[in-house]
Amino acid sequence: MDLGYFLMPLHPPGTPVEDWLHGDLDQVVQLDRLGFEEAWFGEHFSNEWEPLVSPELFIANALGRTDRIRLGTGVNSLSYHHPVHLASRIALLDHMAQGRFMWGVGNGALPTDGALFDVDFFKKEQRTGSREVLSAVLDLWDDPKPGLHESEFFRYTVPEPNEAAGVRLHMRPFTKPHPPIAAAGSGPKSDMLGYAGANGWIPMSVNFVVADTVKKQWEVYEAAAKEAGRVADRRQWRVSREVVVARTDEEAQELALNSALGRDWMSYLVPLFKMLGEMINFKDDPSIPDDVIDEQFFLDNIWIVGSPETVTQKLRDLYDFTGGFGVLAVAGHEWDAEGRSLESMRLLAEEVRPNLPTPPAPEGA
Repeated sequence: MDLGYFLMPLHPPGTPVEDWLHGDLDQVVQLDRLGFEEAWFGEHFSNEWEPLVSPELFIANALGRTDRIRLGTGVNSLSYHHPVHLASRIALLDHMAQGRFMWGVGNGALPTDGALFDVDFFKKEQRTGSREVLSAVLDLWDDPKPGLHESEFFRYTVPEPNEAAGVRLHMRPFTKPHPPIAAAGSGPKSDMLGYAGANGWIPMSVNFVVADTVKKQWEVYEAAAKEAGRVADRRQWRVSREVVVARTDEEAQELALNSALGRDWMSYLVPLFKMLGEMINFKDDPSIPDDVIDEQFFLDNIWIVGSPETVTQKLRDLYDFTGGFGVLAVAGHEWDAEGRSLESMRLLAEEVRPNLPTPPAPEGA
């Protein structure tokens, strides 16, 4: 099984940009050294807890500090971007990465982000807009016809080529026909994952949902792939989880509860999901009261925490329950100054990963 990393990233409001920026970049450098295959970086605009407003700029910096790890947007919220600008800068970043870039796309999750760009979440404009922007970007990378292109969400004019003056829409990706596209989903009936399945793109399941939701997300992806005449490949499936490894179960639980992981969930994610009315994401039974959802609930139901032996078994149980996935994307948080977070990643890479399965190639692939 490949190892990935997913940084929203998460930092308490008021953290100086220089501090979290350099701290997160250092994490990527360390993960590259540990042999992690990939890392993904979020994009948000209106919440101080998730302060990264440009995963592309972050990736451009990280490319120069690392040697082999693949880096991806996790994700660009498509409806917030003009397709010409998005197509141009993603194509340029793909050239900078020379095969180490993956383009993660999604609808966006924060209504306040949508409001900044006049995208109405109550009318679900983020879904319609995302598909239209993505279609436009792919067209711009292919062979767009000169002239006006417009929709409810954007308007642009592709110039007539002029060879003498060098005028043409010239920026295309390094990877042909485009970098690998990944789509993230959060709900059990994610329309974006269905869209990904129909197009053969990489499916990504988020870290804050129960295992039953993760399993249902694959079912949505696989059904859409089958309907489109494609073969769904579980080796491409990225499943994100909170993972903490230490020498003993007790030490790992103490680290999870008293580190940035516990802080981020109880001080930010739980209040956020209460505000959005989406506490159901944490539950496999809707009748579970919201007030019982605490750190112990997450230790028992969502987080994967323990000794190398315990974490190996929990990951194998998740693998078996979901039917198998090819990449474990560990959810990232600030690392402690004592080095225990880095040691957790080392134990995962060196003592847990060798005992994890990998899905076989599907028939017909």
